[in-house]
Amino acid sequence: MIAVDDQYVRAIEIVELGAISRIRGHLFKIVSSDGLTTYRTSTTGHCNCPAGLHRFRAVPRTLKNGQPGAEVCYHVLAARVKAASYVSV
Repeated sequence: MIAVDDQYVRAIEIVELGAISRIRGHLFKIVSSDGLTTYRTSTTGHCNCPAGLHRFRAVPRTLKNGQPGAEVCYHVLAARVKAASYVSV
């Protein structure tokens, strides 16, 4: 069984709840879990959330089972997932 990093789960939840909207290009606005605060996030790895500003998750992390974990805050992951949905085939 593959362990899933909670960062990825939270990113998918943001997309599923519709708490993310595209501003333009690679910039997105995400509504926080309190429903009052919004964060500006980009698919390039920048976010103005507290973790993004302090770069808490800016380095790769390893999960307990040795699998690589998220390198950025989950808002950036959500932006990347949402951006991928705009790609036409």
